[in-house]
Amino acid sequence: MTIEIYPNYIDVGGGTFKSVGNIPVQVNRWLGRQYPWKYTVFEENNTYYMKNEETGKIEDSNSEPGTVINSALSSMTSGRTWIEKIALKGTFPVNVSLTIPSYTFVKVEGEIKANIDLSNLLHCNNQSFVYIYGGKIDGNGKATTVINFYQSTPTVTHNRVGYCIVCG
Repeated sequence: MTIEIYPNYIDVGGGTFKSVGNIPVQVNRWLGRQYPWKYTVFEENNTYYMKNEETGKIEDSNSEPGTVINSALSSMTSGRTWIEKIALKGTFPVNVSLTIPSYTFVKVEGEIKANIDLSNLLHCNNQSFVYIYGGKIDGNGKATTVINFYQSTPTVTHNRVGYCIVCG
């Protein structure tokens, strides 16, 4: 069964998310450019893979999904001022906090679930332009904070969570 978790157009506060053919893209109003998916993380035979969508190559794999997801998040362009996107397809029982940097769109097609005790399931402290979209984010009774958007800097803005089920 396939579940479509987004309509054709979504305002994500700074751009429009839409499908062009079979390729979902971010159309950024400020730069007038389209950004395809940077990475896709998926599971096959109890191994999690990070696929670079620009090259089509598998760049990382591990039996611990959180390690692969964090690898994809940290492999995005450093110091960028544009949105880069990662798609998470499947069920991800993670054993580490996921650290999401600024200017990141995370599309969850499935579930991220805390597998062990964690202080934060999704760690987004002092980040701007973080979009978490779709799927289920489950602290599973093990995460003290499911999504940590704590901001100590008043200029940090434009973080959004949409069309998600978030539970503790």
